[in-house]
Amino acid sequence: AATGLIGTEFIPETDQGEISVAIKMPSGTNLKETQKVAQDIEGLIRHEVSDIEHIFNTVGSSGIYSMSGSSSNEASLQIKLKPLDERQKTTAETAEQIRGLLARVPGAEITVSTSSMMMSGSALEVSVRGEDLTILEELGEQILNIFEETEGVRNAKSSLEETSNELQLIVDRESLARYSLTAGQVLTAVRNSYDGQVISQMRTGEDEVDIRLETANNAEATVDSLANLTIVSPTGAM
Repeated sequence: AATGLIGTEFIPETDQGEISVAIKMPSGTNLKETQKVAQDIEGLIRHEVSDIEHIFNTVGSSGIYSMSGSSSNEASLQIKLKPLDERQKTTAETAEQIRGLLARVPGAEITVSTSSMMMSGSALEVSVRGEDLTILEELGEQILNIFEETEGVRNAKSSLEETSNELQLIVDRESLARYSLTAGQVLTAVRNSYDGQVISQMRTGEDEVDIRLETANNAEATVDSLANLTIVSPTGAM
């Protein structure tokens, strides 16, 4: 008689009631726009998913600036579900529900993972090596398409991510000295012009919200906007 193989797992998935939603906007998206998308997604999840205990929302990364390879286009939601005996769905089922909800969100790359998935890493990984980056990209895209068309596969992605544009600012220290400026002062002025400056915090219940001082229309970091940036020296010269 023919016998079949019984599927097994080395580390069975456990129900810890924790789900992570990673949000990635197009490269160059500013912090305010990313924050709005993250808040909209959080509101959608709260409205449609009944078993949520609380959600922590994180946007960007402090100390890293959008004009120099920042994460201002990234956000994450950490979702804690009610205890298992107080809900009707498992963590995996709720994660699948959230994937369905967020599939129709435009303009964002969204990955939904459970805590067990995050601890154990990917269930399946394919490594492609070579010296020609173009060929690697083509092969990676072909393999990714196969995974995406395979039933049951979730969160398939390639490690060849989109690169971020970068502007390098080189200061003329002799010119700065004539205006009594330092390289640090120029860096601060440039950073505040594009990312604003956190000047205080406001407490709302148990949460603290940054109060950020920004220019009227925070500009995108481009060669033209940098060339037209006005910096006031300690002597009052511009």
